Amino acid sequence: MSRLDLLSSPPAPHRPSGAADPNPGGTPHEVTAADLEAFALFAPIDRRELEQLATTTDELQVDANHLVVREGDRAEALYLVRRGAVAVFRDAVGLPVQLLARLANGEFFGELGLVGAGTYSASVRATEPTCLLRLAADTVRPFLTRHPAVLLELQATAARRHSQSIASVLELGRRREVRIRCGHEVEMHVDGGAKHQVVLENLSLGGLCLSRAPETWVPDARVRFGLRLHENLA
Repeated sequence: MSRLDLLSSPPAPHRPSGAADPNPGGTPHEVTAADLEAFALFAPIDRRELEQLATTTDELQVDANHLVVREGDRAEALYLVRRGAVAVFRDAVGLPVQLLARLANGEFFGELGLVGAGTYSASVRATEPTCLLRLAADTVRPFLTRHPAVLLELQATAARRHSQSIASVLELGRRREVRIRCGHEVEMHVDGGAKHQVVLENLSLGGLCLSRAPETWVPDARVRFGLRLHENLA
């Protein structure tokens, strides 16, 4: 599955930032100093400090396609990718999807909200079953005050990613094909007269993406689509 195909999947139900399913596949692991030492971000920190930080760090195990944070939500945590992978993106109805980054083991996200405006600047979705470590903002901010080297690394990463985000916006104007998020319910009419209710997720010059497409449909089969109007608009 391509990155953009992933991002055009049906959006997960909205939850407060950080409210990922705590345990879809087993008992969460108790976070230790050794878990945090695996991240280069904490290389300057001694074991005693990390042991203290570990006691306030939560492990989250999320399924593929789970929306971890949503753009615009208040930044309530810093997330570390312990295992798996996530996609960082912007996805507004009527605008092209912007895939900003793909992060894997040892990387982190949420730093821009913590050291900047206080809200998440992009959404983040797991691209495979993923294990995250979550450091709550009210815990990590005092930690950063005591450890300016870690704060400086977060600020440098935030600045670099902000520049990449601006470059991504400029790149959209040079792309021959962009993908527009729709999210409209439509009627799909197939040969033989059968009708199916599907969701038109996005459109592009190369085609379209549907969710809930009927299993009986096959590629190259002729179909027609009709918009469903609300009763008060019909």
